[in-house]
Amino acid sequence: MRLWAGVVLLAACGGEKGGEEAPTDTGSAGVVTTTESTTPAGQGTVTPPRDWCPSLSVTATLTLGPGDDLQGALDAAVPGDVIALEAGLYELDIDPLVIATDGITLIGATGQASDVTVDGTYGPSDLLWIQASDVTVAHITFRRSFFRGVRITPPAGGLSGVELYGIVVEDTGAEAVLVEPDGAGSSFVDGGVVSCSTLRLTDEGRDRLRVACDAGGVAVRGGRDWSVRDNTIEGFWCPELQARPAVFAGDGARGTVVERNRLNDVAVGVQLGEGSGGGRRGWDDSPCPEGAAQHYEGLVRNNMVAIVEGGLLESSSGFLSGVRLQSACESTVLHNTVYSDIAPAGAAIEFSHPTTTGVVANNLTTHGLARRDDALIVSDTNYENAEAILFLYPRDRDVHLNPGAADAVDDGSDAYLDLCPEDVDGQRRDARPDMGADELLFP
Repeated sequence: MRLWAGVVLLAACGGEKGGEEAPTDTGSAGVVTTTESTTPAGQGTVTPPRDWCPSLSVTATLTLGPGDDLQGALDAAVPGDVIALEAGLYELDIDPLVIATDGITLIGATGQASDVTVDGTYGPSDLLWIQASDVTVAHITFRRSFFRGVRITPPAGGLSGVELYGIVVEDTGAEAVLVEPDGAGSSFVDGGVVSCSTLRLTDEGRDRLRVACDAGGVAVRGGRDWSVRDNTIEGFWCPELQARPAVFAGDGARGTVVERNRLNDVAVGVQLGEGSGGGRRGWDDSPCPEGAAQHYEGLVRNNMVAIVEGGLLESSSGFLSGVRLQSACESTVLHNTVYSDIAPAGAAIEFSHPTTTGVVANNLTTHGLARRDDALIVSDTNYENAEAILFLYPRDRDVHLNPGAADAVDDGSDAYLDLCPEDVDGQRRDARPDMGADELLFP
């Protein structure tokens, strides 16, 4: 979003320029909820951007410090408990923290993830393992593990309602956040949220973890109705091997919404599906007429991908793609921006396999789109091969539109306003939408 009367830049959660904190409240059963401002109806109305990511405010039932028995407190918790961690460093031994009780909240007491750090010291285990429903984890940093940062797996019968909010996960050897079914592939994790968080692989972590390149951002395997929104996910690349995507959903996952994320210097931005055929989760209502797929009914909108880091561009693995659809049935990819200093090894946006159906529209990319293997995607009004002049500060990974560049402004189709009425900053799009994630508005 840009109000063009002078230039005012306003960024959503995860950027360097944040808004004021909004009011918060706590929901029942100890689950933290946020109050979002409303946007007046009507195309063309110039309104302040939404603050998608206020700090959460809760009343703690138990407050712990670095010297206390955190795992013992989690084991003794009952539904509705809110465990707040005071500022400090919490070092783990060989075992991860485990949450196995429904309806509890684990939160950093200061509201700032940088103040509360759970450090695995590159040990051989995950950092946090969630095995319960209606769990909220907020404002905590998890760092340095040869395995996963946050792992979420279900008991028999499945689980739902996990929210990761305002956390930082840094330097993990596998996925920063992994959502997966049980070992039998019969129980799944549904209805979760990863939001307002920062997931990253740093140069230090990349050097320490380079033996195998399993690092990645969020991976949802088989889950339904997951939301991955308003995050900054960065640095997931390796010198020789291909890193995992910044955001991935597959293995029969369904209804994943990926929106308003900043994906910086990653080998792959957003990927729905993986390979061909069906995943571990099947659906009785057969949502894909073309056959079993890897992903169903995904929505990818208003994400910004910026690839400028020299190490990634010079690596043998390189930058592969901003958005990939592989056996992804009924996918909707709208108003994303993909900027790269060099051509991707794959394509800015690529779609493959005959079970990949849906629409790719109103995206703004510095390189071309690619259709492979007879994918049945409708590609509509995308702006390909855009020049760098169209973007505000691309070298700083700010790929909002440059108000001085007329191209891409008012060039989008209005057919998708009902699915993508607002831009990356929460500003209402006008009746002639701009290409990509940003909407220039003129009061």
